[in-house]
Amino acid sequence: MKSDVFYFTARTQTHKESLSKIKAPLTLKELGIEKKIKKSDKIVIKTHFGALENTRYLRPSYLRFLCDYLKELGGDISLAESCGWGVSESVTGIHTEYSGRGTETEYLNVALKHGFTEETMGVPILMLDGEEGVDIEIQEISGKRFDKVLVAGRLREFDYLVVASHFKGHAGAGFGGALKNLGIGCVSKGGKVEAHT
Repeated sequence: MKSDVFYFTARTQTHKESLSKIKAPLTLKELGIEKKIKKSDKIVIKTHFGALENTRYLRPSYLRFLCDYLKELGGDISLAESCGWGVSESVTGIHTEYSGRGTETEYLNVALKHGFTEETMGVPILMLDGEEGVDIEIQEISGKRFDKVLVAGRLREFDYLVVASHFKGHAGAGFGGALKNLGIGCVSKGGKVEAHT
């Protein structure tokens, strides 16, 4: 299946050309999203809230624009992520690159520090795989490596999934982004462990 891919620079000459005011709305209109969404459709925006003490995530102001845009179309919007695959720092006492994302409580605290709250985003913030990262729905597949995927359980609550990703270099895959945000970000903690081993 062929997909349309839109590229544009985030650089602007004036504030009137900003990413959230001009460029993102044009892209959303090109997608025809307003023709697809009906009043009260449940929509989840899957993004990445970032790891503790880093800045590799989309700015909350960009995502706020997307939340507001989808709400204007009548959707019931939530902004979501899933727990990281590491063991909780509160259990191990060891701080690693993956610390702060092992449970819903820990990761929502990271989200808060990075500016992702219900107050700043205007929509509920939630974790797709529950408090411990084990709320799953098993999806049978016939892949080369796997015969099942441990999908984050709360995805079943939504009519639409909108993926909002930052660019990501990846040592094993070259570059990630939307595919990694879906393939790894929409599975449970156990699914992340399986994919990385």
